[in-house]
Amino acid sequence: MLKKINLNNLISYSRNKIYNSIASVGLEKKIIDKVANSKEVLEKIGNKADGNKDIEIIFKDGYKIICPIKNIEAVAETCINEDYTGTFYQIKSGDVIFDLGANIGSFSVYAAHKGAQVFAFEPDPYNLKYISKNIEINNLQDKITVYASAVAEKIGTVRLSSNDNHACGSIINAEGTTGSIEVPTTTIDTVISEAGIEKISLFKIDVEGAEYLILPSISTANYAKIEKIIGEFHLFNSTPDLNFKKIKQTLQPYFSKIKHKIPYYFTASK
Repeated sequence: MLKKINLNNLISYSRNKIYNSIASVGLEKKIIDKVANSKEVLEKIGNKADGNKDIEIIFKDGYKIICPIKNIEAVAETCINEDYTGTFYQIKSGDVIFDLGANIGSFSVYAAHKGAQVFAFEPDPYNLKYISKNIEINNLQDKITVYASAVAEKIGTVRLSSNDNHACGSIINAEGTTGSIEVPTTTIDTVISEAGIEKISLFKIDVEGAEYLILPSISTANYAKIEKIIGEFHLFNSTPDLNFKKIKQTLQPYFSKIKHKIPYYFTASK
């Protein structure tokens, strides 16, 4: 008897295989083009023995990122391949950017260095230490506001499940995680109200499944303030109905152009 195939598993596996093949093409050249200490970075990528040691990546643009060697690929995603901007959005001085799932702060620093005012959200204490370091070494204290909270549909506390890399912490799914901690939560509506924000130029979201809680919780009035969204959607075995279709249904009342970008990104613009 044939074993039933989980469609989400198949899609997730296929898209990651395809994307990793595409993304790796030309990455070495991009690192050489954009990173001042590219030789050191290239030598360390994939070095599991030194994975927990820190490396300082020095960008030719004039900013630096400190990260564990095991997380260099995550920095490459945000700052070298520029997956969250690229042709979709060019960051300008004075932009207001929300960074949900800030991790070690690489995208926040990347955006703030270009002149944006960034609101960064990250609940994991391990990652928050790196965010603080990266803000300090780049003198961006006046450009990045950090919320040491998970974003959710209501204010309170929640269990954050995480893995050894602290790169995939989730408040809705524990698949592939190794432990959990209690963290505070906030909401987008609360932050917008308390900070007096009138416009969000770019809303970046990579929150390991919490997008399905957060996006429906934002008020119509506050969606009117968000110009563009770029993020990742995540697939889980236990919730096969949570997928890009669900994201699109949530955003359709507020955005005219909602697109799926291979492998797991989505964009929304008006």
